[in-house]
Amino acid sequence: MTMSVSDVEIRKLAKLSRLSLDDEEIKNIRGDLDEIFEYISKLSRLDTAGVAEVHGGGAPGNAFRDDVAASSAASVRAALVSGLPKQEADMAKVPAVFTRES
Repeated sequence: MTMSVSDVEIRKLAKLSRLSLDDEEIKNIRGDLDEIFEYISKLSRLDTAGVAEVHGGGAPGNAFRDDVAASSAASVRAALVSGLPKQEADMAKVPAVFTRES
């Protein structure tokens, strides 16, 4: 059985993602998701007996590096900040993501 997503579920995900979707976009997304779920269903029916299990796609090892703060030239920072739509002092000013409820 192939999984399906309802318009209500898509609207809920859109709201959580802060996306504004019209009815046509929801219809298109539902169609795209139906195709994805159908493909997953086909993959789950494949006979994989005798196929070696694979983990990851690259060489094993740690891909992390030490998190070291590095300073940049004042002129580079000024050039970056000057290109921002909103700025305060030498930082980007962005809309609040979280709000406080009383």
